[in-house]
Amino acid sequence: MIFEKNVLLVFCIFFFHSCAQSPKENAKEMNEYYDQITNEIKFPKPTPFYTLQINKQDCRVLIRINDIPLAYTFFEDEAESQLLPINDILAKSGEQIVTIEVYPKSNQQTISDKAHVNIKLIYAAGRDISMQQYEMKQEFDLPEALGDQKLPKYIIKGSFRADVPWDFSKDIATAKDLSKVPDIEKKVVDKYKQLSYDIFKKPVEFIKESKKSLLKNWNYNYFTKKENMATGPTSEMYDFSLKDREMDPIENYEINFYCNNRLVTLRNKNDKSSLLEINYMEEGYTEKSSSYRFVILYIPEGSNEFKIF
Repeated sequence: MIFEKNVLLVFCIFFFHSCAQSPKENAKEMNEYYDQITNEIKFPKPTPFYTLQINKQDCRVLIRINDIPLAYTFFEDEAESQLLPINDILAKSGEQIVTIEVYPKSNQQTISDKAHVNIKLIYAAGRDISMQQYEMKQEFDLPEALGDQKLPKYIIKGSFRADVPWDFSKDIATAKDLSKVPDIEKKVVDKYKQLSYDIFKKPVEFIKESKKSLLKNWNYNYFTKKENMATGPTSEMYDFSLKDREMDPIENYEINFYCNNRLVTLRNKNDKSSLLEINYMEEGYTEKSSSYRFVILYIPEGSNEFKIF
């Protein structure tokens, strides 16, 4: 029995090393596949462009639109300011519901009277028009003197009207109700572990599985082939030439369901960051850097397998 295990171990080590890609081979494969899928970019007409200008300080913030979470979290204690495109989470035209969860800083129990949140919904007729032609359509703020209420959490609710030339709401409406799937947490964790492995060892497989989600992001937010070719294949997330590459383990997580249990994510329990995070050492640095990918999972109608939303 020991001999058989040793033989198997030697075989596995040999098989792994014989199949492992070099940095050059991986870069070539990634570049070729990106070149292929970016040819499928096709912007819809017209080209409405919706963004959120998010400013916050002395608090932490999570945002959802129509109960779909933004990939970017504002859960650091430091002040943050970002302009984020949101077209790819606007499933169809009509009223869009905004939910802004405000939390105290990590070293506080309740929201401080210094907390500040200001979020502007900004519209433009196209992504490439002059910034002077961008219009503020809606604004969301924390109420004054909120600190006096000593709250551990505050929710800002609001809405805005959006008109978009697409409709992928059926993908959500017809997806499987994940609350009815046995052992759902284990299955979600297993899927995340598989995606983590693919990012680390087989990046092109991860990109293939992400294709539908990527094209939705690119097409609806108007990211060109040139932009994606310049950043996608060479992302630090998939660069085998970086030293000391290491994926964060899939642990210390919380599982979150959205859209009436049709969508699901895993996030770090403490800082709400994505669990698909890779750490690496860049030349000239003494501390590791990191990159992440935020993934929402669902099970489409007629399927029993998770897909990336």
